Amino acid sequence: MKNNTLNKIESVRLKNNTNTLNILRLSFKFYPDEARQIMYDVNKWDRKIAELLDEMTKFVKRRDYELILDDLEKLRGENNANWMKLYELAHKGSSEEYEKLLKKENEYSKQISKLEEDL
Repeated sequence: MKNNTLNKIESVRLKNNTNTLNILRLSFKFYPDEARQIMYDVNKWDRKIAELLDEMTKFVKRRDYELILDDLEKLRGENNANWMKLYELAHKGSSEEYEKLLKKENEYSKQISKLEEDL
């Protein structure tokens, strides 16, 4: 049962990731300079997140893990803010295309939530 549910979650997440990349495409299509700068920031935060994840493999004390996880949560929040800027650019460029993609993303998010509840 759980493996089947995990497979379903994986499938929905893959669809949602494609949708996110389509929004990224819209951002670059209409506002390439702004999108490029935002992606630079996203990559910068991704590197910091990767460094913290690497640190987690070196620590063994529970307290250290909790501190690193706190830092990761903060960094992921800041990185998500950059992704939201890309969504805003995509929306400004073509409202019709953006609304269609947003609808898909909402559908995928609902499916993911339901499947995660089944776990």
